[in-house]
Amino acid sequence: MIKKSIIWVTIWLIILSALNTSAYANKSDSKNGLLKISEIRKEFLALEKIQFRKVDISGEFECGSSYTLVVYFDENKKIRKFVYSGESCSGDSTRESINYFNSSERLYFQVYLEDIIPESSILKGNAYYDNNQIVKASFKEFVENKIVNSPYTEYQKEMEEIISQRAIKSGDVLRKWYNVPATSSNNYKNTLLKKPEFGDSTIVNSPDAILFEHPDSGSEKLSTLLPFDSVYIVEKGREEIVDPFGKNNWYKVKGDFQTNELIGWIYGAYLEYVETPK
Repeated sequence: MIKKSIIWVTIWLIILSALNTSAYANKSDSKNGLLKISEIRKEFLALEKIQFRKVDISGEFECGSSYTLVVYFDENKKIRKFVYSGESCSGDSTRESINYFNSSERLYFQVYLEDIIPESSILKGNAYYDNNQIVKASFKEFVENKIVNSPYTEYQKEMEEIISQRAIKSGDVLRKWYNVPATSSNNYKNTLLKKPEFGDSTIVNSPDAILFEHPDSGSEKLSTLLPFDSVYIVEKGREEIVDPFGKNNWYKVKGDFQTNELIGWIYGAYLEYVETPK
């Protein structure tokens, strides 16, 4: 009887171990056991429950180059988002980025643009982070408005290194670099962040975004959109689970894309949240 009990306990331990391993695998990416994008994107759902304090900052680095920041604090005075725009110390490039942090002030998503003036080169892309490591990054480089066709593996490695080096991965570093004030300063504004709705204007956050004829990735592709492309929401469509992002809505949008005015459908994970006053 004792032997049978031991056997059954052993079997159940094996089953539980397998279940736990499976559960972890569902939440992890194949890259070094990092979180999957669908898990990372759950952080965006939390944003809609926060009343932010927004602070606008402008300043100069020691080299004399200027920058502007828009910083969003949560109720616990944690930095959850900041938008950066500035020029390099050498003066040969300008950068823009939109950065999102979790409740521990760790970077989890970034939209990036760099304009390298001497080379007439523009780099646009985004990256998902977990534990200060890139889970997935996508970039496109343009020279004289044409995509540079580099060998993918080398290009991806190079771009990941560039973005990873320039990413501010924690709120502590952000405060140190830019002397970010506490939210008790008098120039803050109360604001909310939410998913786009009909009538909103927002921007694209990915170089992989595609404009479709219908709210279906199997329909005709009308155009490829790029980070910081502006769109106007014509209609909010149905929800759908799309790998690897999880659940989101389809949106009918219009805008000027590569000088052509188009109307079509884009999946919501490729659109930035919009701001509304509180």
